[in-house]
Amino acid sequence: KECEALYDLNDMASVWMCIENILLAMAAEGLYGVTSVPRETHLLKKILGIPDGYEVAAAIPIGYPE
Repeated sequence: KECEALYDLNDMASVWMCIENILLAMAAEGLYGVTSVPRETHLLKKILGIPDGYEVAAAIPIGYPE
């Protein structure tokens, strides 16, 4: 079962690399963010109008530092 969980993480490897690049590009423009993995993805999908068949890998709140 532990191996299955690790294998499932591999499906998201490209997502995490993309998020890293997004965060680096944002920082170059003076914006900052944090990677958040929502626990209640069904609620987030409903709020944002994300159709069935799509998964939420992460949310990235973005803003300017104080």
